[in-house]
Amino acid sequence: MNDAGSSVKDNVASYESLSWIIDHSDDGLFLVTASARMQREVARHYSDSPVAIFDYSREERPFQVGSFSRLLEREPGKRAYFFLNFQLAIPEAEDVERFNFCRDILSREKKNLVFFVNQEAHDRLNRGALDLYSYIRLFMPFA
Repeated sequence: MNDAGSSVKDNVASYESLSWIIDHSDDGLFLVTASARMQREVARHYSDSPVAIFDYSREERPFQVGSFSRLLEREPGKRAYFFLNFQLAIPEAEDVERFNFCRDILSREKKNLVFFVNQEAHDRLNRGALDLYSYIRLFMPFA
């Protein structure tokens, strides 16, 4: 069976973690690895939640703090902000470095910021943004 119900069942711990962030966390940076298909599925799952969902396949690229702040201003007062396909915002090493460098600024937003990347981007972050990981409160892999 390959429907949404079986995917939820296969990824229960990650879904529970995302629900905890929405229901109980006050702020933090969070990282999710998931395929593009799984990212769309997660977005559908939380579409009726107090979550702002931004898809970087439709947003400005590459990552810039100014454009990022404008995204947050579009949806004030949400419990969490999901950034799907964030791998498109950090395609080059200098984009990864910029994202790593902005970790302090991002954490000062005092919001639940959840970055969704594919496995390739996660590997790129592991190599080029090690300081960022000290700010990540929780890592959630989706199968």
